[in-house]
Amino acid sequence: KEAAAAAVGVHGDELSLTVEVPGIDVVPTRMPGTTAAGNPSLKKATKTELNDLYLLMVSGYVLVTVKEALATAPAIGSVHIVAFRQTRPDAYGHVSAEAVLAASFTRGSLTGIQWQTANAIQILNDASTELVCIQQGAARELKPIDPGANPEIGELLAAVDVETNS
Repeated sequence: KEAAAAAVGVHGDELSLTVEVPGIDVVPTRMPGTTAAGNPSLKKATKTELNDLYLLMVSGYVLVTVKEALATAPAIGSVHIVAFRQTRPDAYGHVSAEAVLAASFTRGSLTGIQWQTANAIQILNDASTELVCIQQGAARELKPIDPGANPEIGELLAAVDVETNS
């Protein structure tokens, strides 16, 4: 699925972006494996494996969006990005946005990255100048960022208009 991204502000050479990511339900529940006899199989993924794959996907969406922004705007020196997903509908059928990851990158911090060998989570951890990502429990579930504790993220989320397919 192509990510819906939007520029939400420019201050000098700093660009602020949002990117909508799908929920964890897009991650496959079965993973390739082998039986004791060495035959290929599809084993049920653990919660930890699902959550790790989901964070890898979200990180990939963030990095692709940042790289595209820097490629199309050569005067931009740094990018602040918030990845959000739609919540499940409430009792009234309303859907809202919840931030799951926020990061900042300078153009220079992405120079020299070994894109072919490093995975998206490693790049995010090593290259971001700021990173907000909450993983909880032994299964490392990616939890929403509290907009009350992060007012800038809260303001941005208030401006996001999510559409429902109903």
